[in-house]
Amino acid sequence: MSVETKPVQSCPACGSPEAKSVLRRAGGIAMARCQRCRSTYLERIPVSVAELYAHGCSGLSILGDSASESLSGILPLAHEHGPE
Repeated sequence: MSVETKPVQSCPACGSPEAKSVLRRAGGIAMARCQRCRSTYLERIPVSVAELYAHGCSGLSILGDSASESLSGILPLAHEHGPE
């Protein structure tokens, strides 16, 4: 199953549109860091969260095996690189 996503246009924490890509992984997972408040967030999010739960899925399994594997390495990498 594929989940439709949309780009995040501004930082979810402060609303700034200024961001820099900080991580790209196989499976299409990408993260950005806000240039104003330094928050790190996914560059793309599901269009409908309801779609994720409509199929009885929870957690990362909805994204598929390669995306789940990619996400499992994001937090250690984000922590390792810290604020720029």
